[in-house]
Amino acid sequence: MKGQARKFLDLLHKKKPLAPHEGFIGLRADGALKGTNGDIDGEFVPSPSPPTSGLEDEGAFLFVPTAPLRGLLGEEEALEITPLGNQVVVKGKNITATLGVFGDEYPPLALPPRPGEEEESFGVGVSMEEALLHSFAEAIRTVVRMAAQEGGDRPLFQGAQVERGGAGFRVVATDGYRLALRELGSPQALGAKDFSFILPRKWIPGLGALLEEGQRGTLYPNGTGVGIVIEGESWVARLYVRTIPGKLPPYEGLIPQGPWSHVVRLRAEEALRAIERLSPLSDEGSVRVSLTPEGVSLSVSGPYGEGEALVGSGRGIESSASFFFLLDHLSDALRGVKGDVEMKFPPESHSPSPVLVESEGYKALIVPLKKE
Repeated sequence: MKGQARKFLDLLHKKKPLAPHEGFIGLRADGALKGTNGDIDGEFVPSPSPPTSGLEDEGAFLFVPTAPLRGLLGEEEALEITPLGNQVVVKGKNITATLGVFGDEYPPLALPPRPGEEEESFGVGVSMEEALLHSFAEAIRTVVRMAAQEGGDRPLFQGAQVERGGAGFRVVATDGYRLALRELGSPQALGAKDFSFILPRKWIPGLGALLEEGQRGTLYPNGTGVGIVIEGESWVARLYVRTIPGKLPPYEGLIPQGPWSHVVRLRAEEALRAIERLSPLSDEGSVRVSLTPEGVSLSVSGPYGEGEALVGSGRGIESSASFFFLLDHLSDALRGVKGDVEMKFPPESHSPSPVLVESEGYKALIVPLKKE
């Protein structure tokens, strides 16, 4: 078992299982894994398979507790697995443990077809080569920061919507106040099949971590969920993720097109570092963005002092202005950017209007707390 197997376990691990079988993972002597957390069914198969020990039937899975197996795996390159009655002995480098086996019948899993195979219930998949697969992994983890937290009465806002249609292949998320959108391809991307589904926020970090390990991926949008097949150099993971029913309300009209009172360019990484260094001084969790001919600066203040950092040039700024943002809102918008980013500020109005954070293929909307 290598690092990809650990990420698979991390994805399927559920801290508070609702059903007994959700706390167990299937373990096979060749290192294969399968299980469910109630929201995601999955199977992980190493290839080529390492030598087996003790299990003659390569298709026999023994279901053991997920949490301790995650701990045992650690950074190990291999674990030796030996069945012993109603237990399994797991041996790794300088470590041996015995795990109990889940004795009741494990429910059948809904899994997409293996690479090279077809399954009528899933139809034809849409393929992504390595570069697009990794961009997709980054996109879902980037935009989901703008999604609403789990709970509440707005489930549509509690994930990242993945869509392919006339506007192209994109990922978008919003909590009703903020929005982030990542463009991943032209309208011709992923062929002619249109689809839309919302991945739940809580599973996206683990799913993105596994996707970025792959060399090829295939999506099977399927009504109440999406099948995802990830092919690595020496492994294959098949997943079925139960998605959030429905579709986001139309959002394209919410993205302002100008005119702008100010347009400034800054380095996203430098601005993020400045926010991280200044944030301990802010007692209200807010940051002031000052636009002057001398430059763009971030400043905070609180009972322990105050601080300021210059993060951009004042070139093109003819009139000074200041906007206050929540620290996490500004940092969430900037984390979707590598390199330069433009911040576009709307003309003055009676109520704060969204500010557009934009770079190639990426847009984010955040609303300032106030303007001075």
